[in-house]
Amino acid sequence: MATAPAVRLAGLPSRQAPMTWGQKNQYIAIEMSGEESYRQNLVRSVPVPPGVETALICEALAGILSRHEALRTHFGRCEEDGFWQRVSGSVDLPLLMFDAADDAELATAKAHVAGHNFDHETQLPVRFAVVSHPDGTRSVELAVSHLAADAAGADVLAGEVGRALAGEALLPAPQKQPVDRAAWEGSPEGQAMAARNVDRWRTLMQAGATKVPAARGDGLRPRFWKGGLASPALRIVLPALATRLRISPTALVLAGMAHVVAARFGLDSVAIRIGFNNRVARPDKVAIESLMGWGLCHLTEVDGDRTQLAKAAANQAFQAYTTARFDIYDVLEVADRLRSEGAGETLPQFFLNIIDLPAPAADLRLHHDHLRELQAAATFDAAPSHTRDSSGLFILQVTQVPEAVRLGFLLDTRLLSKAELEQTLRQVEDWLVSLALKR
Repeated sequence: MATAPAVRLAGLPSRQAPMTWGQKNQYIAIEMSGEESYRQNLVRSVPVPPGVETALICEALAGILSRHEALRTHFGRCEEDGFWQRVSGSVDLPLLMFDAADDAELATAKAHVAGHNFDHETQLPVRFAVVSHPDGTRSVELAVSHLAADAAGADVLAGEVGRALAGEALLPAPQKQPVDRAAWEGSPEGQAMAARNVDRWRTLMQAGATKVPAARGDGLRPRFWKGGLASPALRIVLPALATRLRISPTALVLAGMAHVVAARFGLDSVAIRIGFNNRVARPDKVAIESLMGWGLCHLTEVDGDRTQLAKAAANQAFQAYTTARFDIYDVLEVADRLRSEGAGETLPQFFLNIIDLPAPAADLRLHHDHLRELQAAATFDAAPSHTRDSSGLFILQVTQVPEAVRLGFLLDTRLLSKAELEQTLRQVEDWLVSLALKR
């Protein structure tokens, strides 16, 4: 690895503020991850057009850093100031350089960029590298801490890097930078909104509706596994159902997950956290900072009529979205108090995170035999992932992959064995397929 010219900026405003609610969400996850915090990084690869020299790459990346304050911010907390963020007015960020002679060296270079544990108090939350591939092409590899950007923001960032490398003009800076958002969240209006939303969590947690199921085994080592079920059937079923019932694919998966989780763990009702990026205004859609909030969905009568459950899930998902704006430490304070009073773990650890889903297909006709054949063709994979995380975690992340919808998971193996997990995901798939075939 050789050293290349750095990405440099100077003379920009320096600013300081408390962390935003979304940043605090991610700070918790990073703290809990410890030496495995690199798992929280958002990683993207952007091809470099032929003829673009390293100096121009540095210039393009400097423009990106000037546009997004989140990328030149340090984060931390102290007894006097609490959780803070400080925007740097100057940047001197090394641009890593790699020459990969073969595919193995290429994979090693990419892993080196991605697998970095950021020290947020002393390091900016982004890494850039230029990698020369065995075929003679080059790419810019970027890794951004989840404290600075969410998944949607990482996509925005990669798109901007690509346009900048192509010589296209940068867009104006987002109107709302994280410091501005923090100021609103600390205002009387922001605090009043947060208090209303935290009160909903408090009511359900005190009623015991969000209690986490007890561990059902010793688990494996590493304790958390990841993988998924690639379902060709859901690639057809989800858009067809969404169109027919006028219910979002998110709510449909939420309903199926709630039904299966209730049956698997013997629950009368199911509380599921659902991840939102809260991009509701145009200035937010071109921002990259971490805006994710946790909405709380609480579903009852989960073993009744499928259509009614799907409609209830749609209402819950909408309510969760509108109430996913609060300081997570206020919720944790309630959870800690209940735990100290002997209520056990009351923060729901079933988690649904929708990243991308298929658009409706031109042909929405559903054929029973064909769908059942596609179900049989679904493939499951699972692999050890990490050791440090929150107890009882079961994240379901829904994405579109070629010709299929993937029900990706992150699981505390003390909850389910590998065989039970595969069965659980296939039951979610079957619940949705059966609803689609219902007339």
